[in-house]
Amino acid sequence: MAAEVFISYSRKDLHKVRQIKETIDNTLNINCWMDLDGIESGEQFKNIIISAINRHNTFVFMLSSNSMKSEWALDEIDFARRKNKRIVLLKIDNSEMNDEFYFSYHKYDIIEWDNQVQRNKLFRNLQEWFKLGNKIDHSHIIFTEEEEKLFIEKCCNFDTHYDPEETRRRMQDNSKALDELKKKDNKKSFFDKWFK
Repeated sequence: MAAEVFISYSRKDLHKVRQIKETIDNTLNINCWMDLDGIESGEQFKNIIISAINRHNTFVFMLSSNSMKSEWALDEIDFARRKNKRIVLLKIDNSEMNDEFYFSYHKYDIIEWDNQVQRNKLFRNLQEWFKLGNKIDHSHIIFTEEEEKLFIEKCCNFDTHYDPEETRRRMQDNSKALDELKKKDNKKSFFDKWFK
């Protein structure tokens, strides 16, 4: 897998960011690049980060109270902006943007990782940007109740008058129907059709 995305984050958020990276990698079958060594000092580290940002067109900033205070993370996003990289702000906690960060980055779209609809939007955007086609592993996608209902109505021919838990169970039982839908849908991608 080639690396397509540079991930910038605060070392204080390492555990959560690793989980997010793994989910993105597994869902999209890509390899996001992030520094795991934690050297954060010296000219060699600086050159590694500059080189990595230069190699990637998409820059994902893990927006958190920690990253907005991290000198390294702020230097990375500033460099990415000056290099005209595609910047995605991925909010990973409940903090609000501080004034300095807001002043510089308020025009960028913010995606909330814990909001499933927005997470699906991130997957859809990355799929489109990298022209991934059918490479997405849909088993990592969690449907909202509305999406579950639509899926069942259109694909499984089920009555939709039952509770969400029953919906989830039936969706799991009918993963083959979902696979069939993805195979048959030649005009538009699965996401374009079902996640607008």
